[in-house]
Amino acid sequence: MPIVEGQHQPQLPAIAAAQALPPATGMTDAPHPLAPIESALDRFREAHFWIHTLEEYYHLADPFRWHLNAFLKSIKEVPQLIQMGLQNRPGFSAWFREERDGRKKHAFHHARPI
Repeated sequence: MPIVEGQHQPQLPAIAAAQALPPATGMTDAPHPLAPIESALDRFREAHFWIHTLEEYYHLADPFRWHLNAFLKSIKEVPQLIQMGLQNRPGFSAWFREERDGRKKHAFHHARPI
């Protein structure tokens, strides 16, 4: 699609390198408390990027669909990356299992016809 002067062009959100996790204050050797889920936070920022591009491509069917698929894929991976990052923490696996099972029961209860 050729660019026409005066035509609105999508502006991509600025993603600065400064969005990386800051060092933990007062602790030089200790890891940052969010370090285990850094990849999940990065994927969340990626989803944020894609959802803003959806606003720009709203009236263009194919690019909108492509950006929507990229957004859905990236946002779907956030809980999985959190689980992978925290799976070795004591008690996390049991807590996560209980949460997942509780949500399944809740969804089943509300999906039943009355």
